[in-house]
Amino acid sequence: MGIRLSELYLKVNDHENAWLKLKQIQVHLKVIPDWQKYGLGRSIVEAYFELILLINNARNSVVKDAYKWASNKVAKMNNLHLNLIEKAAKAGNLMTDFKFSKKFYTALEREKRKYDDLIQQTAKDDKTLP
Repeated sequence: MGIRLSELYLKVNDHENAWLKLKQIQVHLKVIPDWQKYGLGRSIVEAYFELILLINNARNSVVKDAYKWASNKVAKMNNLHLNLIEKAAKAGNLMTDFKFSKKFYTALEREKRKYDDLIQQTAKDDKTLP
């Protein structure tokens, strides 16, 4: 419930309430072993990056705290989707964490090429069908 509320707050640009909900989620996650393995991690980390990009101020204390937590978590995750990769890269750039940002921009380009290759292959396969 907390993640959905934080997403709603982000959609209406209410970063204060979004931050409060995200902090509550952090507390609850401490009692769930291996929470990242159950698919909870990606959406939560993505919400953190959305908050960072919404506030858009690297000197803001909420942004600093959110970035510290989210960048640590996303660096340990696998099978990230394009939206999360892009938000991580942009957040790293905002925070002038260029090593982090470059890692995720490189991953973003690699994933986009995979999708493009898949689309091209699918188009070729479609042409060969009777």
